Amino acid sequence: MKRRFLLGIQHLIGDRPGIHLRQLYDEFQARPAAAHLDDTRLRALLNHCGVPIAKSLRIGETTGRSGIKATDIEALLSPTPVDTPSEGVDAGQPDGEGAVDPP
Repeated sequence: MKRRFLLGIQHLIGDRPGIHLRQLYDEFQARPAAAHLDDTRLRALLNHCGVPIAKSLRIGETTGRSGIKATDIEALLSPTPVDTPSEGVDAGQPDGEGAVDPP
């Protein structure tokens, strides 16, 4: 559900730098699948999904309104890179010396 919600936000943002919260709420509530979500529930869903809210976002000529940046949604949708260990990994096995028979 989280990924579908984030993809929905990304779709509403389109090629713009972000979307103001008021527009996001109106757009979601205009859709039958999300019509039951009032502003409070949408805000709770944004919090649950870890979506950062920008206090002042400029989109076109409109500025000074809270919104969601496209880059933040992209980051949430991107897989988290896995850090490779810099040293050997101990899988809880005893020292490997003599563990493999020589050919």
